[in-house]
Amino acid sequence: MAHGALQIDGTVMFTGGRRTSCEPTWRPRGHGLMRVAIIGAGIAGLACARRLRDAGLEATLFDKSHGIGGRLATRRANPGNPEVAFDHGATHFTARSEGFTRLVAAWEKAGLAARWPAAGADSWVGTPTMTTPLKALADDLDVRLSRPVTALTKSPAGWTLHSEAKRLGKYDAAVIAIPAEQAAPLLSLHDFEMARAAMAVRYNPCWTAMFVFDERIEELPDFLRGAGSLVTAARDSAKPGRAPGERWVVQADWTWSEAHLACDGASVAPALLAELGKIAGRDLPTPSHIAAHRWLFSQPSGQDLKLLWNPAIGLGACGDWLYHGFAEYAWLSGHVLGAAIAAEAPR
Repeated sequence: MAHGALQIDGTVMFTGGRRTSCEPTWRPRGHGLMRVAIIGAGIAGLACARRLRDAGLEATLFDKSHGIGGRLATRRANPGNPEVAFDHGATHFTARSEGFTRLVAAWEKAGLAARWPAAGADSWVGTPTMTTPLKALADDLDVRLSRPVTALTKSPAGWTLHSEAKRLGKYDAAVIAIPAEQAAPLLSLHDFEMARAAMAVRYNPCWTAMFVFDERIEELPDFLRGAGSLVTAARDSAKPGRAPGERWVVQADWTWSEAHLACDGASVAPALLAELGKIAGRDLPTPSHIAAHRWLFSQPSGQDLKLLWNPAIGLGACGDWLYHGFAEYAWLSGHVLGAAIAAEAPR
C-alpha cells in the first residue's frame, strides 16, 4: 500500500505496509464468511475484532495469557477474595477522540466505567475493575486464551497459525496485535516494511508493586504522578466502584525499572514501599499484603499514528506502539484497522 493518509470515523491515520505491482490484490476464499485471525486480546485486538464482527465478518482472537486486556489488567491478591484486587497495569485511561468517547459513554451508561478526576479531567476507570469494560467489548467474540502463536505461514489457501508444533487453523487474513518487539519477528517474513515499523519502537519496562495497609496513609493524595522514582502511585481503593480498604498500586519510572530489571519481586516490592514512604515523609506501616509485577513491555517509544494493512496478502498490525502507548490510541489503532479490512471484504 502506498504511503499516504486514510480517514475513517473522523480519524486520520498514516498508512503503512506495501503492495507491490506484481502481487495480486488480496481476496478471501470464495465460500462462507471472511475469517480473520487476531493475535493478541488486548484492547487493540478486541477493538479490531469488534469492528469486524459488527461488519458481519468472523474474527478469532488468540492470546498467550489466561485473560484478556493486556495491560488494562486486574490482579487479585487472593482468588478466593475478589474484593482485594489491584489495577496493576494501566491506572486509568483517557477518552478524548470521538469514537472512543462514544464507546466510553456507553460503558458509563451500563455501569462499566466511571470518571476518576483524581488522575485528571479526562480520566476514567473500569468499574468495578479495569478489565470489566473489556469483558463487555469481548462479549460474543471468539477468544481463545492460553494459545501462544509462534509462527505464521502463508499459502494460496490463506494464513495458518502455529503454536509450537500445533496448527491453530486457516484464516483469510491475519492481524498482529501484540507489543512491537513481539510483533516484529512474525511480520518480518511477510512484510518487511511493517516489521521495520515495529523494530523502530522500543518499550520501556515497568516494575509495579501492590500494597494493602490496615490504616489510611493520610499524608498521600489519591493519585501521584512523577514523584521521586515513581511514575505513578494510586490509591486503588479510592477509585469508583471499589471495595473499601487501603490498597495502593505503585509504578516505578523507567530508569528505576531498568536498573532493577534483573531483580525478583521479593526484593522489588519492599524497595518500592520505601520509595512510597519517602514521598509520604515517614516509614509506612507493614502491609498486610505486598507483591510486585514486572511489565517488560510497558510504555512504547511511539511514532506517528499509522494504519498497517497490506491488502495484497491480507496482513495487518495494530497496537499502542503505533502511537504513544495510551489505551485510547490502542483501541483506535485496532478499530481503524478493523474498518479498513471490513471496507475491502467482498460481500
